Amino acid sequence: TCITILTFIHVNCFIIIMGYYQSKSTFKLKKVLKILMQLWFYNILFNTFFKLTGIFEYSNVEFLNEINIFNVKGHWFIYCYIITYILSPFINHFLENIDKQMFKKIIYTMFALYAILPYFSLNLFFDYSAYSVTHFIMMYFLGAYIKKFNLNKKFLSKINITQKRVIYISIYLIGVLFNFSLHYLSTYIYTLDSNILHSFARVIDIMVSSYSNPILIIESLAIFMFFGTLSIKSKFINRISTATLGVYLIHDATYTRKWIYKFIGVDTGKMIFGNSFILKVVVSAIIIFVACIIIDLLRQLLFYLIGKFKFIKRISDKIENFFQNLIEVK
Repeated sequence: TCITILTFIHVNCFIIIMGYYQSKSTFKLKKVLKILMQLWFYNILFNTFFKLTGIFEYSNVEFLNEINIFNVKGHWFIYCYIITYILSPFINHFLENIDKQMFKKIIYTMFALYAILPYFSLNLFFDYSAYSVTHFIMMYFLGAYIKKFNLNKKFLSKINITQKRVIYISIYLIGVLFNFSLHYLSTYIYTLDSNILHSFARVIDIMVSSYSNPILIIESLAIFMFFGTLSIKSKFINRISTATLGVYLIHDATYTRKWIYKFIGVDTGKMIFGNSFILKVVVSAIIIFVACIIIDLLRQLLFYLIGKFKFIKRISDKIENFFQNLIEVK
């Protein structure tokens, strides 16, 4: 729970970044196809490995389903990301034609509908899980708003950069402390003999661990704005960043995740309650990250070499141009 509360801003930050840059960029079908091909490659590679080695038992139907190019099971993020990206030309066209006041009203309305009312209504008014395209679109709007009105420079413009950074980090830390407090409040409420209060505690627990948590959204914005004050240039970081999606696709696939959990002992419960839990988690995370980065860099090299074949490039260009013309908004 502690690790979750500290690091749970990652998805929101990623989508804010997407909205910030994609709102002023052109839709490219090639990007969608690359993601699907990357996903398909790993689905085939690892599920074939698991089937041939007998690590997991598959029926023929299960195996064919697992290697399906459109199988995003276990990859809800990819599903939401691709749909949001496909919708981005239409979203951008709409956002280009509204003024600042209307933009604010839309964001406030979406925030109320998707980040506040679900909790007050105990999930009866929209869903508070935030594993949805609607949440992605809301975060996309936030990033697009920051970009369109240049808030990185204009927000808190009367103070210097150092003071800005202190404010942004303070907002993040206050949000973290607030979420910790909510978590311990729910833990206490569970000790009370009241079904009504237990329902309330359950909502608090869900909010603390949901991307639609309004406090978490504010934290995510604060961290995004903080990094907007920095100027980091590194070829190494840029190179590694190209493989981070591969890290996610590899280690978080359904059967790969089961295998990893079994390999490091999470499924037995021994590691979770052992004294060396934190050390094992950190070491395992580093090993998984490095191994997946290496695998994806090798995959990129393979795809690059395959792309050198002229007939593959011609087919790819024709498919891309056809669908690009269908979705292009003028």
